[in-house]
Amino acid sequence: MAPPPAEGTTLPAPPLSSFASPASLPTFNELGLLRQRQEPPAPPPHDLNLPVPEGESGEDTPSPAPPAAGAGKAVLGFAFDVPVVRNGTVERWIDYFTGPGRDRFGEWLRRSARFLPAFRKILKEEGLPEDLAYVPLIESGYSLRARSRAGAVGPWQFMEGTARRVGLRVDSYLDERREPLKATRAAAQYLAQLYQEFGDWHLALAAYNAGENRIRSAIRASGRKTYWELARTRHLPVETKNYVGKYLAGMMIAKNPEVFSFAGLEYESMLRFEAANLPRPVSLKTVSKLTGVSIDEIADLNPELRMGVSPPGGGFALKLPAGKAALFLQKLARAPRDVPPSPGQYRIRAGDTLSAIAQRFNVPLPRVLELNLHLDPRRLPVGALVRLPSEEGKPGEETHAAAARGETHHVVEAGESVWTISRLYGVSPEDLIRWNSLSTSAVIFPGDRLRVRR
Repeated sequence: MAPPPAEGTTLPAPPLSSFASPASLPTFNELGLLRQRQEPPAPPPHDLNLPVPEGESGEDTPSPAPPAAGAGKAVLGFAFDVPVVRNGTVERWIDYFTGPGRDRFGEWLRRSARFLPAFRKILKEEGLPEDLAYVPLIESGYSLRARSRAGAVGPWQFMEGTARRVGLRVDSYLDERREPLKATRAAAQYLAQLYQEFGDWHLALAAYNAGENRIRSAIRASGRKTYWELARTRHLPVETKNYVGKYLAGMMIAKNPEVFSFAGLEYESMLRFEAANLPRPVSLKTVSKLTGVSIDEIADLNPELRMGVSPPGGGFALKLPAGKAALFLQKLARAPRDVPPSPGQYRIRAGDTLSAIAQRFNVPLPRVLELNLHLDPRRLPVGALVRLPSEEGKPGEETHAAAARGETHHVVEAGESVWTISRLYGVSPEDLIRWNSLSTSAVIFPGDRLRVRR
């Protein structure tokens, strides 16, 4: 390893004078995806929470001297477009990634080549520093199927509530947190909002990790104005105290791997592919049969699909290996329909169960249960109507009426309670309990869906 630069060397980021309006996604042949499903090895218990040195993890301690400004020269010979600091936290992460975590980090580097060009392109279109494309390096190791113990999903590790807030679709058919282009676009716009609020990329990254409310509270409680000052107080979680240093260390290594003894890595090449706009729902089994491409490869190209079938209605952009789309669509036009259309509602017959009905119409059972909270699955009344997702991906007539009167569903996140959710929607806790048939002593858990009427 080459000698490290002097402690505190920094290269400031250029100011963001404006933010680009949302642009169209890059063409699908600009991103390479993994052909085989593969998760990074499970991190050790201390991976995200390396010990913060004594004096930095508990009570307030004297703030470190601000790092000296660079003279316009790049650290390690590479230019960076976010502020780069070499301090104790960054050095510890460099030591970890080049020592105990070397094998895992090497796997992340190999995988990064599939995504960095497309991620950088999206960030540039959004008017953001392109080096933010290394955030998924430490969030997920660029794994599209990564899922944290807290429930964060995809390369950018969005929680479900945050994903919906930034415009990603998460339902029984699709989880766009796993779709690399859409997730990157959403992450870019979210990071832009954080930068606009905090005016500093280190604080914006801390807010991406801990949530903007946590950073606002920490600034108010401590009176500190910079991330590195906040990191020396008791007001940030240990993970957030490590987060920016971990990101900076990972980025430094990834941009100059030879200096850190990662020479000779066999980076995965980008895989060209194209999109086929589907006129109707299609199962991956049928796609495989018509294209000669394995189901596993198709699933790897379309990790957002949760049911092995495209969502109801037409227009879904199915990603296929380059050169396959046109012939596939020609064959599909002549092929018999393999996913029966959902009628929107179904009249119960003797012996029916909700699971059997869901299977018959190839719709997800959780969605059927969600649309039929008025029915007891153990005692289905013969002749009653079961609501089903319609061909357009919407529920039947009765649910349209519910939407007209302002009914929605809230996905519970960690730390939320009936009281906090009721305040969020401006309803009473008693109403929320009644609408969801909860007891006053009921406990709600992250991932639960609550009906809300407004």
